Amino acid sequence: MKNKKVLNVSIDEELWKRVKVYCINRGITMTKFVEIALKNTLENMPNELLDKISSAEDSSGSVFEPYKKSKNN
Repeated sequence: MKNKKVLNVSIDEELWKRVKVYCINRGITMTKFVEIALKNTLENMPNELLDKISSAEDSSGSVFEPYKKSKNN
């Protein structure tokens, strides 16, 4: 697992079961599912919300910059 960090998430057992079945049916790991979900969430998040998240911790601002949409789009 090159350049990967561990993320522990606690979710409802019923949701966990549904996500597990979803992943099995698509031939992906639950790790890949979470990576895709986070990436898609950030890519579709409004700039205003990304700004609020970034301002919560000064050093995190540059982390979210790649997900900000150009005002020209």
